[in-house]
Amino acid sequence: MDIEKRKAYNKAYYQTHAEEIKIQHQKHAEEIKAYQRDYRLTHREEGKIYGRNHRLAHYKAMKIYCQSLKGKETKRKSKAKRKQFGFTPLNNYFEGAHGHHIDKEHVIYVPKTLHNDIYHSILKNINMELINTIAYEFLNNKEEVCSNFRTFVSVQ
Repeated sequence: MDIEKRKAYNKAYYQTHAEEIKIQHQKHAEEIKAYQRDYRLTHREEGKIYGRNHRLAHYKAMKIYCQSLKGKETKRKSKAKRKQFGFTPLNNYFEGAHGHHIDKEHVIYVPKTLHNDIYHSILKNINMELINTIAYEFLNNKEEVCSNFRTFVSVQ
C-alpha cells in the first residue's frame, strides 16, 4: 500500500511542478546522461536479462501487432524513415499493395505486380518517369491501368 501512496504523491508532485522539473533537467542534462551511461555500464548483465525476459513475455503480442494492418504500416514507415524518405500516402493501402515513392516524401500504393515489373530507383533516378506515370495513371483510373498494364509497358 505504501508504494501506491508514493506513486500517487509523485504523480501529483510532477503535475504541479512540471516546469521546475524541466528547468532542473535542462540545467543538469550532462550529469544525467553521464549517470545513465555509467549505470548502464555497471548493470549491463541485468539489462540483458531484463531485455530477454521482456521479449519473451511480449513475443505473442508483438507478433500479433506486426501482422496487423497498423503494424505493417508502422513497419513501412520506419523503413522509409531509415532510408531518409518521408511517408505521406496519397491513397489508401489495400491487400497486395506496395508503396511506391514518387518522390522522397509521397507514396502511392500500387499492386505488387505493377511495382515489381519495372526496375526503378529513386536514388539513382532510374526509370522513375515511367513508373511514376504508371503510378499516377493507377491513382486516377485503377481498373484500366491494371488491365492495360502489359500493353502500356511494351509501348513505352
